[in-house]
Amino acid sequence: MGNGYSGRNTNLGINCPNFDSGATGTTARWRDLLEVSMGNWKEDDHTEIWSVSYKVGKKLEYGCGFHLRTKHDNNGVESINFLLGDNADIRSGFSLDITRAGRDGLHGGITEKEEP
Repeated sequence: MGNGYSGRNTNLGINCPNFDSGATGTTARWRDLLEVSMGNWKEDDHTEIWSVSYKVGKKLEYGCGFHLRTKHDNNGVESINFLLGDNADIRSGFSLDITRAGRDGLHGGITEKEEP
């Protein structure tokens, strides 16, 4: 992963963001106030994942984010999974799973995200 620093002349002073980026994603940080991470990678030849997360608060202890995972085969989309969650004082989240049913249909449901 490479490193970068915003060197533009702005009125933000020490609040200028710094960036880490690599082949699968980028993270931007504004000191200990905000962190935004975005990524995209292939899990295997048939599965692709997109991910975004945000962290805020003192020392970036609270965050939320989502994952979108798509799986495909020769007939198109086989399944889609969307996971949205946070890690605040009370963790919460949900998952939306959609799976191909037969040749032309999709079916799915929403479930509560389980926390350890």
